[in-house]
Amino acid sequence: MDIFNRIINGAQRVMSEATAVHLNEAELVRLAERVDETSVIPQLDLSDLSLEKQLMFAFIWGLSNFCHWQTQGEYCGPEHLKACYMEAIEQGVDILNPDFLQAFDEDLYRQLLDKKSPCHLCFMDKRLDCIQYGLRVLTGKYDGRMLTFLEQCNYEAQKIVMALTTQFLACDDTYIHHRRKYPFYHRAQRMTTDFDWIYFNHTKRHFIGYDRLILSADDKTPNALIRLGGLGCSKTLKQILKQKQLISPQSDFELQLRAAAVSAVAKIKKLLAPKRPVTAPDNVEQVLWLLAQTEFKEDVPPHKTLTWFY
Repeated sequence: MDIFNRIINGAQRVMSEATAVHLNEAELVRLAERVDETSVIPQLDLSDLSLEKQLMFAFIWGLSNFCHWQTQGEYCGPEHLKACYMEAIEQGVDILNPDFLQAFDEDLYRQLLDKKSPCHLCFMDKRLDCIQYGLRVLTGKYDGRMLTFLEQCNYEAQKIVMALTTQFLACDDTYIHHRRKYPFYHRAQRMTTDFDWIYFNHTKRHFIGYDRLILSADDKTPNALIRLGGLGCSKTLKQILKQKQLISPQSDFELQLRAAAVSAVAKIKKLLAPKRPVTAPDNVEQVLWLLAQTEFKEDVPPHKTLTWFY
């Protein structure tokens, strides 16, 4: 079985036994119609950089783009990281050189992220560890070049995801729950989508199988689905979300929220298939998030889990 079927089948198995969440099928049909009529602007616009440097930016950003809950204040989102990295490049800081960030310590990295505003993100040390580990692997196995990495993966989405999950720290997003394994691989898929967008802009060719990516196992997509009515929660879970209580990694609540999001997005993509034979993998998640900011039926914050998987 290929990895994308494993992700979807695992999520559906969780949903068959879920007690804290459920899908609202009628709302998913309505949301599929809204996704069909809505377009989004991709997150990464790096047109001033060469193809290799754009891919390197997406690689560094992707390795550190997780858990945006702050130790002080509120959830700040991934745009802060991207803005800080872009400002560093504009000021001549050579963060896209594979050797440069490997020499950083946590204090220097924190200074880099404090350029736009004081940064209180959790897991600052883990972000730097993920970047430096990834750059060591990239240098040792792929001559420090992202294009070499993609070439060795034959520009196939599934091979890229599997290479990321098996070779790079904190991309192996697999639950072991009641002796069963449930893969999600959210960050690896998110990075693969960003690589695909950059590659397509240069070559007008997508990665093989890119449309089968399922990116929704984070905190944003379950939140959007809850706000829009596509995902229902038990009273206990709803109270936890509204009070921003911590939900433990690998807990029943977290597993069910992520599995529900994967199942919902897979359903929406299936509904879209007759109209869109190839659906951009990030379009569903991005549209749902945008719609949830203005059309929500209930204002609920994202689930609060301190994790480096998303």
